[in-house]
Amino acid sequence: YDIIGCICKRICINRPTKEKYMTDKDGNHYAYDFCHNKKIIEFNGDYWHMNPKIYKANDINKTKKMTAQEVWDFDKRKMECAEERGYKVLYIWESEYNESRSAVIKKCMEFLTS
Repeated sequence: YDIIGCICKRICINRPTKEKYMTDKDGNHYAYDFCHNKKIIEFNGDYWHMNPKIYKANDINKTKKMTAQEVWDFDKRKMECAEERGYKVLYIWESEYNESRSAVIKKCMEFLTS
């Protein structure tokens, strides 16, 4: 299911051809999933971003070779980078989306149009 395509269709914009990129003051680079009018929506996979409802701080993401806490710290810096530049950020978890696609799309639409 293409949530980004669905959101773009509903707000009548063309689907972005690539992610939004930003660099923080320390030279760290971040990619954001969806950006429109100073609002960012990040779609976080439960495993890749170590959903805190599922994982403990010391659990290991074997693919990234990082603890959950390290992943959370990275994601926090990524959010701060965007917010420092005047963006608002909404996070959607994979499990939240799998639970209710329509509720997540509604949540995204309300975020983008508020």
